Amino acid sequence: MPTYLTIMKSPINTRSFPDVFTGSRSPGRMIGLFVTMVLVLVTATPLQAQPESLPFTAYDYNDVILTGRSSTATYFFRVPSDIDLANSYITLQLGWSEVLMMNRSFVSVRVNDMPVTSRRLSSDPGTLRVPLAGTLLPEDNFVKLEIGTDVTITDDRCEDVLFNTMWVTISGRSTLHVRRTGAVAEPTIASFVPTIRYIGIPDNPSLVDMETAVWLKAFLDKTWGNQSAEITTYAEAIRQPSGSVLLGMNGVIPDSLVNRLTQSQPQGQGLLELIRRQYRDGQSIRRYRHLIVTGRDSTGYKNAVNALLDRNQVSTAFGSYLSVASAVAPYEVRSQYRNRTLTLRDLGAPDVALQGIGSQQVEYNFSLNDFGYLPENIDMVLNARYSSIDPEDRGILNVYINDFLQSSQRLDQSGYLSHQLRFRRDQLQPFNTITVEFVYYPPQMSCESVTADFSARVDTRQSVLNGGREYQPEPLSFHHFPTVFYHPETTLLIDRAPALRTLNAVARTVAFLNTNVQERMLLFPRIYYQNEVDRQFLRSRPVIGFGVGGSTLTSHFDGAMVRSGETFRIQSEGLGRELFATADTANVGIAQIFLENAQPVLLLTAMGGRSRAGHEYIASVISDQRFRLTNNLGIANHETHHLFNINEYTGVTGGDGTTTWQYWFDRFGFVLLLAVLLLLVFGYLAIRRSVLEARKQFQ
Repeated sequence: MPTYLTIMKSPINTRSFPDVFTGSRSPGRMIGLFVTMVLVLVTATPLQAQPESLPFTAYDYNDVILTGRSSTATYFFRVPSDIDLANSYITLQLGWSEVLMMNRSFVSVRVNDMPVTSRRLSSDPGTLRVPLAGTLLPEDNFVKLEIGTDVTITDDRCEDVLFNTMWVTISGRSTLHVRRTGAVAEPTIASFVPTIRYIGIPDNPSLVDMETAVWLKAFLDKTWGNQSAEITTYAEAIRQPSGSVLLGMNGVIPDSLVNRLTQSQPQGQGLLELIRRQYRDGQSIRRYRHLIVTGRDSTGYKNAVNALLDRNQVSTAFGSYLSVASAVAPYEVRSQYRNRTLTLRDLGAPDVALQGIGSQQVEYNFSLNDFGYLPENIDMVLNARYSSIDPEDRGILNVYINDFLQSSQRLDQSGYLSHQLRFRRDQLQPFNTITVEFVYYPPQMSCESVTADFSARVDTRQSVLNGGREYQPEPLSFHHFPTVFYHPETTLLIDRAPALRTLNAVARTVAFLNTNVQERMLLFPRIYYQNEVDRQFLRSRPVIGFGVGGSTLTSHFDGAMVRSGETFRIQSEGLGRELFATADTANVGIAQIFLENAQPVLLLTAMGGRSRAGHEYIASVISDQRFRLTNNLGIANHETHHLFNINEYTGVTGGDGTTTWQYWFDRFGFVLLLAVLLLLVFGYLAIRRSVLEARKQFQ
């Protein structure tokens, strides 16, 4: 979510005008006095703050195209609690098809389910101002915007459905103009936690500190969509004016902050408390606010940490502190990680009423993580009701999986359907979309006499997805991430030395592991130092490891294609050339995925002097949902990335391996050819000179 900025005005320094209040009445001094008084009056008069203009793209909303005779687009905007709705508004940048009947086509807008404005389309695309005055702001500070269209080309709804040129666009350049009152309520823990920007931990963190920081960053991303939180040290977090949380026991957190705590901490009891501190910087006063999560002993600290990761406790903490006598660790909460059967309602799908003539669609999204395993196939039972139709009416049900038509059937007169279909493994992606489409056309001759629209509703409680038997893909690829790692025993391995620099990449990977899963199914993987575990411990669990150059991380796995700290080359036997080679000084991140003892393993290693950068490079690549290729090795830096499929035709050669003439020719072929050409030229010149000298001697 965007960060709102408060503009602060500094008071006037009257010493800048040394001769204003003197008794001189010279023209120059009188003009200076007049100008100065105007400046004082203007500055002293409270000015209304200019509204902050935020484009829709700041909320990850791009251009939207509404097609058909009637369509609706819904937006959600989180706004600050001190918003002045009376002076805030939304500017919509609209465009539409030139063939529409402008005097019979309309756009209507609703805010927080209340109608606000409607307008008839003009001949030229333009803007539509939507005032927020009169709307009520809910407790979650979200503004819901609904934009509906009712357009026509022929003024005959039966003929309109035959055209595909009915469209209205909503530009991502549309803006939300927020004016703030400045009267910000005293923050509470419930309102502070979603805005956390910095997670401070000690320079030498414990495993509890690191686990909490990683889980909290992933928790903020999943629960509140906060992707900007960064794990850092106390020193960096304390310097931030707001939005920082500090994790640690009493003896670890700086005394200057602990002394500001107002609540006592008995043995075994944890504490979450918001503190304020301020100091004068020149003529301005700087104010800081931090959330302290601590405890007098390890039991109390763990209770405070567990409460911080419990949404129910955090969301109901409406004060400045929360004392925790006991709390259950998130990884100890009994959760159902494997589901053979899921209803559409379990996936969070709402009941949607479809109404109209022509094509009416509704989409349902799910991820394979929702099942907790990788199913061989998925059987769907779709139950729906629709308005009765006459035998001569044309009614069709179409079902799409990831934009591919899966099933099509005609609707009968019963008004009820129970349709079964199967999605094969090759049709499924880690993240999937099912589109249910009802198509209805009245008889051609009775089009003008139709007075009622066709309506349909999918029963989300009775429509189910049944997962088939589990299958283990081999070879493993990034296409199967994160589904195959969705297991309560999934373990995170890190190096001890550069642990702090690795945590942001670890948290990003954990956040992606929990992408699109229900909140009751969140994973909280435990963290271990890789040099403190043995192979026997790793044999029975999925592993995600993070290492740097010189690490022994890859020594735990025989199936690792690239060893930590070694330069390597990727050779293609089919092409007969080198595809890629690394250097000791390059800052790159390397990801490899494979099976070890029938368990999935994902290793992310960094080369070069900036291990944190290398991990973040490759973590961003594998967590990008666009990469769905069957590759098992990835290399990334700040500019680009490379994906490879290591198999019997493409192999990895270590930097200390034997080099061949083919390798040198592939790497330095141009230089070698140039050298040979120069030798030939010089040889020719030398021979020609010798021949000329011999001829002179002969003559």
